[in-house]
Amino acid sequence: MNELQEIFPTLIYETEFENFDKIQNEIYNAVMPYFNDIAGNDDYFSNGKLNRIIRTATFDLHKEEKIKPVVDFINQHAKKYWEACNFHTNVAPYITQMWSVLTEKDGFTAPHTHNPLPISGAFYVNATSNSGDLFLENPLEIVLGKQPLNLKYGPTIFTKQIQIKPGKLVMFPGWLRHHSKANNTNYKRMCISFNYGANVFYG
Repeated sequence: MNELQEIFPTLIYETEFENFDKIQNEIYNAVMPYFNDIAGNDDYFSNGKLNRIIRTATFDLHKEEKIKPVVDFINQHAKKYWEACNFHTNVAPYITQMWSVLTEKDGFTAPHTHNPLPISGAFYVNATSNSGDLFLENPLEIVLGKQPLNLKYGPTIFTKQIQIKPGKLVMFPGWLRHHSKANNTNYKRMCISFNYGANVFYG
Protein backbone atom coordinates (compact mmCIF):
# COMPACT_ATOMS: atom_id res chain seq x y z
CA MET A 1 0.00 0.00 0.00
CA ASN A 2 1.38 3.36 -1.08
CA GLU A 3 0.40 6.43 0.87
CA LEU A 4 1.42 10.07 0.84
CA GLN A 5 0.92 12.24 3.90
CA GLU A 6 1.55 15.91 4.53
CA ILE A 7 2.69 16.36 8.12
CA PHE A 8 3.23 19.36 10.38
CA PRO A 9 0.83 21.76 8.62
CA THR A 10 0.58 25.42 9.63
CA LEU A 11 -2.97 26.56 10.40
CA ILE A 12 -4.03 30.07 9.35
CA TYR A 13 -7.46 31.72 9.53
CA GLU A 14 -9.25 33.93 7.01
CA THR A 15 -12.69 35.49 7.14
CA GLU A 16 -14.52 38.66 6.12
CA PHE A 17 -16.63 41.21 7.98
CA GLU A 18 -20.05 41.01 6.35
CA ASN A 19 -21.25 44.32 4.90
CA PHE A 20 -18.12 46.07 6.11
CA ASP A 21 -18.63 48.77 3.48
CA LYS A 22 -21.45 50.17 5.65
CA ILE A 23 -19.04 51.11 8.45
CA GLN A 24 -15.75 51.35 6.54
CA ASN A 25 -15.61 55.17 6.50
CA GLU A 26 -16.57 55.33 10.17
CA ILE A 27 -13.71 53.00 11.15
CA TYR A 28 -11.24 54.79 8.89
CA ASN A 29 -12.13 58.18 10.34
CA ALA A 30 -11.88 56.84 13.89
CA VAL A 31 -8.34 55.54 13.32
CA MET A 32 -6.88 58.39 11.26
CA PRO A 33 -6.44 60.87 14.18
CA TYR A 34 -3.95 58.47 15.78
CA PHE A 35 -1.48 59.06 12.95
CA ASN A 36 0.24 62.11 14.38
CA ASP A 37 3.93 61.26 14.11
CA ILE A 38 5.83 58.92 11.84
CA ALA A 39 7.25 55.93 13.71
CA GLY A 40 11.05 56.04 13.57
CA ASN A 41 11.43 52.31 13.02
CA ASP A 42 9.07 52.42 10.07
CA ASP A 43 10.83 55.00 7.88
CA TYR A 44 11.48 53.85 4.32
CA PHE A 45 13.27 55.58 1.47
CA SER A 46 11.39 56.11 -1.74
CA ASN A 47 12.89 57.61 -4.90
CA GLY A 48 15.96 58.68 -2.95
CA LYS A 49 14.01 60.73 -0.41
CA LEU A 50 12.69 59.93 3.03
CA ASN A 51 8.93 60.08 2.66
CA ARG A 52 6.15 59.50 5.13
CA ILE A 53 5.02 56.39 3.29
CA ILE A 54 4.37 54.05 6.21
CA ARG A 55 3.18 55.09 9.64
CA THR A 56 2.24 53.19 12.79
CA ALA A 57 -0.37 54.43 15.24
CA THR A 58 -0.64 53.52 18.96
CA PHE A 59 -0.52 50.01 20.49
CA ASP A 60 -3.78 50.04 22.47
CA LEU A 61 -6.15 50.75 19.61
CA HIS A 62 -8.54 48.08 20.92
CA LYS A 63 -9.53 50.53 23.68
CA GLU A 64 -10.97 52.94 21.11
CA GLU A 65 -14.76 52.74 21.51
CA LYS A 66 -15.40 53.92 17.96
CA ILE A 67 -13.90 50.76 16.44
CA LYS A 68 -15.62 48.37 18.87
CA PRO A 69 -17.52 46.52 16.08
CA VAL A 70 -14.19 45.56 14.50
CA VAL A 71 -12.59 44.63 17.84
CA ASP A 72 -15.60 42.46 18.74
CA PHE A 73 -15.41 40.79 15.32
CA ILE A 74 -11.71 40.04 15.75
CA ASN A 75 -12.23 38.71 19.29
CA GLN A 76 -15.02 36.42 18.10
CA HIS A 77 -12.88 34.82 15.42
CA ALA A 78 -9.72 34.77 17.52
CA LYS A 79 -11.51 32.45 19.96
CA LYS A 80 -12.43 30.14 17.08
CA TYR A 81 -8.86 30.16 15.80
CA TRP A 82 -7.55 29.52 19.32
CA GLU A 83 -9.70 26.41 19.58
CA ALA A 84 -8.80 25.25 16.07
CA CYS A 85 -5.11 25.52 16.99
CA ASN A 86 -5.77 23.21 19.94
CA PHE A 87 -4.47 25.78 22.40
CA HIS A 88 -5.16 25.24 26.10
CA THR A 89 -8.82 25.72 26.98
CA ASN A 90 -8.08 26.71 30.58
CA VAL A 91 -6.61 30.04 29.49
CA ALA A 92 -8.50 32.68 27.54
CA PRO A 93 -6.84 34.61 24.72
CA TYR A 94 -6.79 38.38 24.95
CA ILE A 95 -5.43 41.25 22.86
CA THR A 96 -1.98 42.22 24.08
CA GLN A 97 -1.38 44.89 21.44
CA MET A 98 -3.44 46.41 18.66
CA TRP A 99 -2.19 49.12 16.32
CA SER A 100 -2.84 50.48 12.87
CA VAL A 101 -0.48 50.80 9.92
CA LEU A 102 -1.04 53.36 7.19
CA THR A 103 0.90 52.62 4.01
CA GLU A 104 1.08 55.12 1.19
CA LYS A 105 2.48 54.73 -2.33
CA ASP A 106 5.77 52.76 -2.41
CA GLY A 107 5.43 51.78 1.23
CA PHE A 108 5.87 48.15 2.28
CA THR A 109 6.28 46.02 5.39
CA ALA A 110 9.58 44.16 5.67
CA PRO A 111 9.69 40.46 6.70
CA HIS A 112 9.28 39.97 10.44
CA THR A 113 7.62 37.82 13.12
CA HIS A 114 5.69 38.49 16.33
CA ASN A 115 7.27 35.63 18.24
CA PRO A 116 6.59 34.39 20.93
CA LEU A 117 2.92 35.50 20.81
CA PRO A 118 0.64 32.59 19.82
CA ILE A 119 -1.63 34.57 17.47
CA SER A 120 -1.02 37.60 15.27
CA GLY A 121 -3.10 39.03 12.51
CA ALA A 122 -4.35 41.90 10.42
CA PHE A 123 -7.74 43.39 9.63
CA TYR A 124 -7.88 45.51 6.47
CA VAL A 125 -9.79 48.78 6.61
CA ASN A 126 -8.62 50.24 3.30
CA ALA A 127 -7.09 48.07 0.59
CA THR A 128 -7.16 47.46 -3.14
CA SER A 129 -5.82 44.69 -5.34
CA ASN A 130 -2.61 46.60 -6.09
CA SER A 131 -1.98 48.19 -2.70
CA GLY A 132 0.26 45.37 -1.47
CA ASP A 133 -0.89 41.86 -0.60
CA LEU A 134 0.14 40.01 2.54
CA PHE A 135 2.65 37.17 2.15
CA LEU A 136 3.15 34.41 4.73
CA GLU A 137 6.53 32.71 4.48
CA ASN A 138 7.20 28.98 4.70
CA PRO A 139 9.26 28.42 7.89
CA LEU A 140 10.98 25.47 6.19
CA GLU A 141 12.34 27.55 3.32
CA ILE A 142 15.91 27.34 4.64
CA VAL A 143 15.66 23.54 4.37
CA LEU A 144 13.45 23.15 1.31
CA GLY A 145 15.52 25.66 -0.62
CA LYS A 146 18.38 23.17 -0.68
CA GLN A 147 16.23 20.45 -2.25
CA PRO A 148 16.13 19.69 -6.02
CA LEU A 149 12.73 21.31 -6.41
CA ASN A 150 11.06 22.19 -9.68
CA LEU A 151 10.91 25.98 -9.43
CA LYS A 152 8.65 26.47 -12.43
CA TYR A 153 6.10 28.04 -10.11
CA GLY A 154 8.32 31.09 -9.71
CA PRO A 155 9.74 32.98 -6.74
CA THR A 156 6.62 32.64 -4.58
CA ILE A 157 6.96 28.88 -4.11
CA PHE A 158 7.92 29.44 -0.46
CA THR A 159 5.21 31.96 0.33
CA LYS A 160 1.43 32.01 0.66
CA GLN A 161 -0.11 35.09 -0.91
CA ILE A 162 -3.18 36.50 0.84
CA GLN A 163 -5.20 38.84 -1.33
CA ILE A 164 -6.34 41.79 0.74
CA LYS A 165 -9.59 43.75 0.62
CA PRO A 166 -11.60 45.95 2.99
CA GLY A 167 -13.15 43.89 5.79
CA LYS A 168 -10.76 40.95 5.47
CA LEU A 169 -9.35 39.38 8.63
CA VAL A 170 -6.26 37.17 8.55
CA MET A 171 -4.77 35.38 11.58
CA PHE A 172 -1.66 33.23 11.81
CA PRO A 173 0.87 31.99 14.38
CA GLY A 174 2.94 34.82 15.85
CA TRP A 175 6.14 32.96 14.97
CA LEU A 176 5.28 32.85 11.26
CA ARG A 177 7.43 35.21 9.22
CA HIS A 178 5.41 37.53 6.98
CA HIS A 179 5.62 40.69 4.92
CA SER A 180 3.56 42.96 2.68
CA LYS A 181 4.45 44.01 -0.84
CA ALA A 182 4.81 47.64 -1.86
CA ASN A 183 1.72 49.75 -2.33
CA ASN A 184 1.69 50.51 -6.07
CA THR A 185 -1.31 52.83 -5.92
CA ASN A 186 -2.08 56.34 -4.71
CA TYR A 187 -4.58 54.74 -2.35
CA LYS A 188 -3.66 54.67 1.35
CA ARG A 189 -3.62 51.08 2.63
CA MET A 190 -4.83 50.90 6.22
CA CYS A 191 -4.78 47.78 8.33
CA ILE A 192 -5.35 47.11 12.00
CA SER A 193 -2.72 44.70 13.29
CA PHE A 194 -2.81 42.81 16.57
CA ASN A 195 -1.30 40.18 18.83
CA TYR A 196 -3.08 37.76 21.13
CA GLY A 197 -1.63 36.27 24.28
CA ALA A 198 -2.98 34.40 27.30
CA ASN A 199 -2.41 34.52 31.02
CA VAL A 200 0.72 32.41 30.81
CA PHE A 201 4.42 33.25 30.67
CA TYR A 202 6.07 33.84 27.28
CA GLY A 203 9.81 33.92 27.15
